[in-house]
Amino acid sequence: MGRNVALLVALLLVVVVAQSAAVSWSLNIGVVKKDLAVSPLSEKAVAQAYASPIIPPGYGLYAGVDARPGVSTSMFWSWQDYPGYVPGVQPVIVPLFVNTPSNNISAPNYPPTPSSNIVSLPSGSFSKILLRVNVTLASAVQGRPGVNYDRALWIFVDGVPLLIGTTAQRFNYTLIADVTYLYPLLVGGSHNFTMILNNWVIPSLGLTGYFIVNASLLYYPGTPPPDVPDVIVPLWNTSGISWFSLNSGQPSTWQVVNLQGNFVQALLYLYAEGASYDEFWWTNIPTDRFIMVYSDGRLIAVTQAFPYIYTGGVMPFLWRPVPSIDTYAFHPFVVDITPYLPFLVGSHNISVTVTNNMNYWWLGGFLALKTSSQSVSYRFLGDSPSFTRSEGQTSVGGSVVYSVTTAFSNTASLNISVGGSTYTYTTRYYVYASGVQAYSDVWWNTTLNQVWGYTSTWSGITVSRLETSSITMDYFEAVTPQGDVSKASTSNPVPAQDVLRVYINHVYEARFSSNLAGPVTSTYVRQAVTASGGMVVGLLFISPTGSIITSITSVSAKNTKTEYYEVKLGPSLLYRFNRLTAGSTSYPPLAYILERDIVGVYSAR
Repeated sequence: MGRNVALLVALLLVVVVAQSAAVSWSLNIGVVKKDLAVSPLSEKAVAQAYASPIIPPGYGLYAGVDARPGVSTSMFWSWQDYPGYVPGVQPVIVPLFVNTPSNNISAPNYPPTPSSNIVSLPSGSFSKILLRVNVTLASAVQGRPGVNYDRALWIFVDGVPLLIGTTAQRFNYTLIADVTYLYPLLVGGSHNFTMILNNWVIPSLGLTGYFIVNASLLYYPGTPPPDVPDVIVPLWNTSGISWFSLNSGQPSTWQVVNLQGNFVQALLYLYAEGASYDEFWWTNIPTDRFIMVYSDGRLIAVTQAFPYIYTGGVMPFLWRPVPSIDTYAFHPFVVDITPYLPFLVGSHNISVTVTNNMNYWWLGGFLALKTSSQSVSYRFLGDSPSFTRSEGQTSVGGSVVYSVTTAFSNTASLNISVGGSTYTYTTRYYVYASGVQAYSDVWWNTTLNQVWGYTSTWSGITVSRLETSSITMDYFEAVTPQGDVSKASTSNPVPAQDVLRVYINHVYEARFSSNLAGPVTSTYVRQAVTASGGMVVGLLFISPTGSIITSITSVSAKNTKTEYYEVKLGPSLLYRFNRLTAGSTSYPPLAYILERDIVGVYSAR
């Protein structure tokens, strides 16, 4: 075990981290602009009545300070507008869904029919493609305010995940996500877009709200990044979309994929969303969740789940109006599996599973492939997968301390012959997780640290990607149910009283680098959330893991979020975006407050 961990640490120390950059060729360094959008809105307080689902006049200050083309989120209560670099040109806007209502559920209409549109997409050359989704909450019952809770929101293009995320609890929101990596499916031709937003409208339980969705693609003219793929191949899309569930009764899924072409690079993109008992998988025992992908039984990829916190998660009042990290638009996990092309090209059985799955996971994915116009042949040179895991548990004075450390590392190499030339493609990748749980009957402290990434080299080119996440949560809760919560349902709700105190620190960092375009371009991303508060409320459990707030005695919640993004060409800074946002909630009286929203942009162009 010691040797494997040492190897992992060595890999982490020597990796040159970053992503192939999509900005250096679209910027002219001769002109410098600083502080393009800086807001003086420090300590600007705005309160809204609890029952009102509509933003009243004068609320346009929300997120309206981000002046980058196409991404202003003025007039939205909550937002996730962190697409990193945004070109300084006006985008071509293509609507996908216009005033489309959520797929509402009413017995026996389950599941409801998804929304679907065929959309003609523009041809041309684009340096960036963003997806923008604006969501408004409306009421299904005349004379009553719209009330609802967080729901899963998914959008697919030709069955491939375009957006995997969740909605806001109450009020409206907007999100903007970078989807340039789906370039082959988003430029030119007509494509099928499908939206799934299954939503419960049950007025007898106070669930009167439904969602109205407007979604568009934003195309920024310019030279495409050098790392955009030539071909996208969806995986596990036997139902027409690449999105499926795994549970304790079905721990894995598979599909025979017939891949034909002269491929010289293969990246695997994966989305994962925990649900039910695994919505907060990082608080469970065991604490680690690895996603394992196989071809004909051979392990070809390992990555991790990400500890997302939905807007109804842990304590709903923490996320009004500021959501946690990537809540509205999840980021895909990316693994370079090019050395395994001999086990992908042709007809192969591709399977996937989630380790330690306690109950329920949604998964989806696709292959992003680079091709050659010349004939290609392969010779697999071998791999060296290494997997270690240790766990332990102790009891001290009525409390329990549990810990687990899991590490995976691998080096895989392939000779690729293209025409008359042969080169060696080597990928080193690694996954590491360390979790500690200390708990008693009413409190627990959970700490999870994760690292995952890869470094690929071939023909004098190096592309590296390193991502890390950490989450710490101190949690005290006393729930007094008036019935058996394990049997709760919408037809058999179980009331309860709840006293809760919580502190959360959540950080995500990513570093990417590449010399695909010549000089080394590097990107650094960091998002961090610190949230704390407490509440005394009445609950109505409508499932063993889901409840509705029916009464409020007291609430105090505070959330501070920082976002940072920078791109460098060698040592020179090309672009920087930073944002500091703080929001809070209190009762009595119940008020949602945006305390600070400060944005800064630096662009050398």
